[in-house]
Amino acid sequence: MSRIPFLALLLAAGLSAGCDSASTTAKTPTGPDAPGAPVPPTTGILEVRIKGGDAIPRTGYTVTVDGTMSLTGQTDFSVMFPGLSAGSHSVELSVYSTQCRTAGDNPRKVFVPAAATVVTEFDVMCTVAAPLR
Repeated sequence: MSRIPFLALLLAAGLSAGCDSASTTAKTPTGPDAPGAPVPPTTGILEVRIKGGDAIPRTGYTVTVDGTMSLTGQTDFSVMFPGLSAGSHSVELSVYSTQCRTAGDNPRKVFVPAAATVVTEFDVMCTVAAPLR
């Protein structure tokens, strides 16, 4: 037998031996930094609830997070900030009525955990002036 066909035969046999069903099984990444490994969530959701009582119902407000993201609403409702990076955030409430103020710390620090929703609540206290006689 000549050398060229013999080498071709050995090469073909070696290639077919490496192509068994076990070699096509996908390998699962084992470490957290392995390519294709699931990426853990790095963001969470902040829900800000505003309680206003009965003095001036539906008083308007703005909630500002970290001095850059703002949403508006009315008392006795809430606003949601999805996609916030996990960690500590500054949350400030601005009330539109001059007869109302917030109770408690304002602004306040709120820790947002990854893959979770955290709720912080502001109480709004309003005073209504007596009618003139």
